[in-house]
Amino acid sequence: HIIGDSGAPIPYIIDVDPDSLPSGMSQDDAIQAVAESLNAWASVSALTFRFAGLEDFGQAANTIGISDGAIRIQLHDNHNAITTPNVLGVGGGSVSLTPFSGGSIEGQEFLHKINPFLILENAENNNFLQNVNNFKFVLTHELGHALGLAHSSENPNEPNNILSDATMYFSASSGSNGAALEAYDIDRIQFAYSVNNTPPAGINRVIRAITTSNNSNLPN
Repeated sequence: HIIGDSGAPIPYIIDVDPDSLPSGMSQDDAIQAVAESLNAWASVSALTFRFAGLEDFGQAANTIGISDGAIRIQLHDNHNAITTPNVLGVGGGSVSLTPFSGGSIEGQEFLHKINPFLILENAENNNFLQNVNNFKFVLTHELGHALGLAHSSENPNEPNNILSDATMYFSASSGSNGAALEAYDIDRIQFAYSVNNTPPAGINRVIRAITTSNNSNLPN
């Protein structure tokens, strides 16, 4: 997210269908849940976010081709983007394949994230998402994908507790902590958006330049 690299807040737009939220959750509650999940990522990184309003996308968020840097958050799946059973949500976005399009730090290449999105399954059809903490947990997980993170592990018998306890673990379990991050998640988001050294704008760099009063003296 090159907007974040400049220190500016990343805008996010929310598409809410009140009928697809957990029972008892209002539209305002849903907006607050999104803010809590975003704040979980912002509180441990250089990222900040700005609410850019509500919008009925009229289509699945992952099919919108507007490259304005905004994260499109769809709190329902009324357009059937999720086709795999037991999937609670999807998140991500395409990336520019131009080398170093997202900057670099100490030789590590970053690619520019384009069209970031997340879509949640309709809570009315899913008992797991009816629990507000579970809803916020899945929201936070899918936001991690929209910010560029992958799963910590996709091994259902993962022996490493750091990986299996992560919010970015591929499987969710009941009794989640809501909009919270674990050690793996914090380490990975700080790798790309370090609090003290955000690529590329936050890096002190040397610009090699030549000054001359005669343009003909400049090298090709």
